Amino acid sequence: MMQMIYINDNLYVGKGSERYCYRHPKNSNLCIKLDYKKVRKNKQNKNEYVYYKNIEKRITSWKHIPYCYGWVSTNMGMGLAFDYIHDEQGAPCKSVKYHLDRKTLTRQDLEAPLDELYSYLMEQKLIVNDLNPSNLLCKFEGKNSFRLYLVDGLANRDFIKLADYVPTFARAKINRHWNRLLVKLCY
Repeated sequence: MMQMIYINDNLYVGKGSERYCYRHPKNSNLCIKLDYKKVRKNKQNKNEYVYYKNIEKRITSWKHIPYCYGWVSTNMGMGLAFDYIHDEQGAPCKSVKYHLDRKTLTRQDLEAPLDELYSYLMEQKLIVNDLNPSNLLCKFEGKNSFRLYLVDGLANRDFIKLADYVPTFARAKINRHWNRLLVKLCY
């Protein structure tokens, strides 16, 4: 039996389109994603968990995505534990959207990190069904250097998941989603 983890408002990190994110109360390097759309019954968590278990067997690097540690039981329901992408002070890293909206980064600042992320997705053949500026966090690694982390939307929603097994289909799917991201970023 899993030990119950107690979540409270002080641990709140943020909210996506279907899930809340909270810091893990006992491990400051982890966060917990909890579904808030009860109608879907954790469908996004379930899909993401299945995809992570699939890629865990084949990928060689976690340098642009948080590791998924699996299911945890909380006072707010079942959630998924992930690496918590935070700055040196422990605050959550901000999204590309946040930085662009506040003009703390320019599109030119994003070019090299985006190229690196694109190469990573292609190399690892990672399918992203929701590649958008809100799901990409900027983790600064010095004054002028940062790495992008994809923290949500990693999964293959296709009924028949050919892209998970056929590299040509994976590359085509990644390119489609990547081109949509570039449109959102006005490239």
